[in-house]
Amino acid sequence: MKASIIIATYMRAPSLRDTLACVTRQDLEPEEYEIVVVDNSLSPSTEVRKAAEAYSKQFRNLRYLHFAPNGATSARHFGVKAARGECLVFIDDDVLCEPGWLRQLLQPFSDARVGLVFGKTVLRYEVEPPAWAAAFSVFLSRLDLGEQSRQLVPYETGYSCNMAVRARVFVEVQGLNPCYFGDPRFLKYCGDGECGLARKVHDHGDRVWYSVEAWLHHRVVAQRLSPDYMLRRARTSGVESVYCYFRYEKPGLVRLGGHALMCLAKAAVRQVLALPHGPSSNPAVRGRAAACHHWHAFRQSVRLLASPELKAFVRRPDYMDWCPPGGTPPTAC
Repeated sequence: MKASIIIATYMRAPSLRDTLACVTRQDLEPEEYEIVVVDNSLSPSTEVRKAAEAYSKQFRNLRYLHFAPNGATSARHFGVKAARGECLVFIDDDVLCEPGWLRQLLQPFSDARVGLVFGKTVLRYEVEPPAWAAAFSVFLSRLDLGEQSRQLVPYETGYSCNMAVRARVFVEVQGLNPCYFGDPRFLKYCGDGECGLARKVHDHGDRVWYSVEAWLHHRVVAQRLSPDYMLRRARTSGVESVYCYFRYEKPGLVRLGGHALMCLAKAAVRQVLALPHGPSSNPAVRGRAAACHHWHAFRQSVRLLASPELKAFVRRPDYMDWCPPGGTPPTAC
C-alpha cells in the first residue's frame, strides 16, 4: 500500500465530513491508500463515528479509531501504529483538496533521497478576515514558499495539515515532537511538532521537499479570526520557542536565566507599545500577541530553571510512546 492518510479529529464532525468527501475521491486506485480517522474526543463521538462509517461504505480502506484526548501528537502517533502504508500522510480535519492532491504529494518520493514532503497550503476564509489577519497567517498554517517545487534547506519547514513522510524514516527519527494541546494544563509540554520532524529528517540525511502541485485549502472559521484566538496561539508559540532554544542551543543555567530576563523585557515593551491603540486595531492585536509570546516564553524559561523533570522532558530523544501525565500512551490502546 502506497500511503496511509491519518486524520486526528476533535469534535468537528461537519468539517471532517467535507474532508473525507475529498480524500475518498483521489485519483489513485482505492487499494493504493487507506484513511485512518483518529477520534481524539474524551469518549467516542457519535457524530464523528457516523461520518467515518458513512464514507467507509464507499471507501473500504477507511478505519475509525478512538484515542482519548492527549493532544494531536499522541493521536497521530496512535494512527501511525495502526497504519499500513509505505508513506504516512498527515492532514487536519478541516482541509479540502482536489482529486489529484494525494498523487502529487507522493510524487516526490519517486526520488529515494526524499524523506519528507510538505504541500502548499492555501487559506480559505469562511468570513471576511480583519485587516490584521494577514500578519498571523503562520498561526493559520498558510504555506507558500514560492511558485516552484523545491528541496528545502536546513531548517526550513512546513505544516502538518499537509505533510507526507516515509514510514521508515518517521520511525527511524522517532516521530513527531509534542505539540498542539487543547488542554491548557499541558501547555508546558508544547514542543516543535512538525518543525522538529523536519529538522530530524534533515539531520538523518534525507531530503525535505516542498510541493506546489500538492496544494490544498485549509479552512479558517470565524472563531479563529478573533484577537483572543491569536493570543492563545501566541501563548503556545512562546512556549514552543523556549523548547527549541533549550533543546537545540543547549544553554546552561546562566544563559537560560538571561534568556528569561530578555523575554520578560520584550514582553513589557511590546505591551506598552500596544496600549495607545484601539483593542482591535492592527498595531494593538500584533503588539499584544507579541507581548503574550514573550511573556509565556519567560514563564517557560523559569519553569525550566526550576524543574529537572521538565529539562529531561525537553531533551528526550523519543516521544513516540509519550503522553501527558495521567494520559494513555499510544502503545497501550
